[in-house]
Amino acid sequence: MQAKAFVRTLRVLRLSIAVALPLIWLALLRRLRGETAAAQAQKRLYGRAGRRFRAGAVQLQGLIIKVGQFLSTRVDLLPEVFTRELGTLQDVVPAVPWPRLQERLQKAYGVSPESLFQFFDETPIAAASLAQVHAATLPDGQSVAVKVLRPGIETLVDADLRALHFAAHAASHWTSWGKRYDLMAVYEEFAQTSRQELDMQGEASRAARFRENFSTTRWVNAPLVYDAWTRPGVLVMERVSGLRIDDPETLRAHGIDTQVLANHLLRSYMKQFIEDGFYHADPHPGNLFVQEGGTLVYVDFGMMGTLTDQDRLAVRKFAMGVLQRDVDAVTDAVIDMGLVRPGTDRIALSKAIAFAVDTVLGLQSAPPGSQAFQDFLDEMEDFFYSHPFQLQARFTFLGRAMGILAGIVGALSPNQSFFSLLVDAALRFLGVSASPEINRMLTEGEDPSPSQERVRALGRRLLQQGRAWLEAPLRQEQQLASLHQGKWRIPVESEPLQREMRHIGSRVDRLTASLWGAAFLLAGSWLYANGGGDQALAYGLWGGAAVALLMAIFPRR
Repeated sequence: MQAKAFVRTLRVLRLSIAVALPLIWLALLRRLRGETAAAQAQKRLYGRAGRRFRAGAVQLQGLIIKVGQFLSTRVDLLPEVFTRELGTLQDVVPAVPWPRLQERLQKAYGVSPESLFQFFDETPIAAASLAQVHAATLPDGQSVAVKVLRPGIETLVDADLRALHFAAHAASHWTSWGKRYDLMAVYEEFAQTSRQELDMQGEASRAARFRENFSTTRWVNAPLVYDAWTRPGVLVMERVSGLRIDDPETLRAHGIDTQVLANHLLRSYMKQFIEDGFYHADPHPGNLFVQEGGTLVYVDFGMMGTLTDQDRLAVRKFAMGVLQRDVDAVTDAVIDMGLVRPGTDRIALSKAIAFAVDTVLGLQSAPPGSQAFQDFLDEMEDFFYSHPFQLQARFTFLGRAMGILAGIVGALSPNQSFFSLLVDAALRFLGVSASPEINRMLTEGEDPSPSQERVRALGRRLLQQGRAWLEAPLRQEQQLASLHQGKWRIPVESEPLQREMRHIGSRVDRLTASLWGAAFLLAGSWLYANGGGDQALAYGLWGGAAVALLMAIFPRR
């Protein structure tokens, strides 16, 4: 198992390099040939890196699948061409053979599962990268679902997290991109959630908490947990059944109003975000069922998010600000949530937010899948990626959940925009009055009015002007600093370009040497601990690691 974990660590590091190299080449192109050349190459380089990462993740399985799914939500960090490639990753893997799983169950309970349960189905209901679920029956006849961790998954997760920690640490220290986005905080959020998913007893507590939060909501339910039967690595809960939420035709055939269902789904998340500060962070269709009468049933509480009281208040302020078209309130909420970098010009920020709010209102009637909706998404992605916004690590899974919900709601109510449904759910939950603009948008139906077209045209112009507003102070500061230091030059000389090439080449050498050093260090450590007579080779590898790391610290001039 240790040898397997070591080889896996090296393969994960190789995947990390596949993501890092485009950043280095883009930095080189940006320095030497300008933004236009870099922008043209970005799509090609990131598309290739995304395809390589996806292929590697499918091959490695385990936690790396979840890394890809996690990165696919980070549009604030990565271009759309990269996140789109990762958006197709599915956490579905072959089941663990029954004899191996039987050993894990016997270790957890001390006896064979056949002697403990009245019935235990050897064929899983579902198999994912970390665990799989089996149907079973307790001695009293209660039908249950038993979630069991895959044998050895803890060791592989630890190996993956070590490799990811090294990659995040290297990027945070050696790249301006890594420093800008605080990758270590992103890593810590991901690592915490990943370890959370391995804690079956913790998941039992989270499921019980979620069930209690919705105990007075008649149209939301969650399975009952059997604590007496839950063990480390094994979770036992009530087996629930229902219709899949992503099959609207079947839902309608059973007399369920899918538009009401979409509203209930969004209202349930309003409660989780604003009232509870505790939300289901993985609402994909396999984790949401619909029972007769339209009751929503949540399952799988391995990935849950939490919000502090301050965050909940900020989310509430943000929602109410949008509903009442109060740009100052939205700006305050954005700052309170830490979504802009320190030192951002508040006036310029307010203008940018006004553009975003007006654009959203202008597209209230655009259904998901329409060209207008896609235009909006493209503009918002460009806007978000170009401006000084930063998605705090603690909001990563909130954003991921909202992205998944948009897809589900779009299928349930295809003739109504996600925004209008979201606004309606927020108005019902918050009990506030909407601004006249929003009331008008909600009653206009699905045909955009000429005024909305003008708002969109104005929004595009504001997008271009907003970039100038936000980038001008930084450019002025850089030019004044260069003038003050006597370094203001018209860029026609070749020497500055050569210096930049040498500088970036040095950074590439340092990164390469560091990765080799880490590989030698890990290989030497594993051989020393497990290699028996190969300890001399281990010392040699340690020596190579020392040389490589010295080359990284003291690069050639």
